[in-house]
Amino acid sequence: MAHKQIYYSDKYFDEHYEYRLDFSECYLRKKEQNKPHILLFRRPLPKDQQK
Repeated sequence: MAHKQIYYSDKYFDEHYEYRLDFSECYLRKKEQNKPHILLFRRPLPKDQQK
């Protein structure tokens, strides 16, 4: 059975987008090691919040 924990970064912004990083660590029993996975999510800001 794989064990999985997910950690979320704080949101950060630029002029047009909101970003967030998600980190998960998946334990693979077969190889006896942890393999980190990092995902970057980008979402457009609403038009009224864009600079």
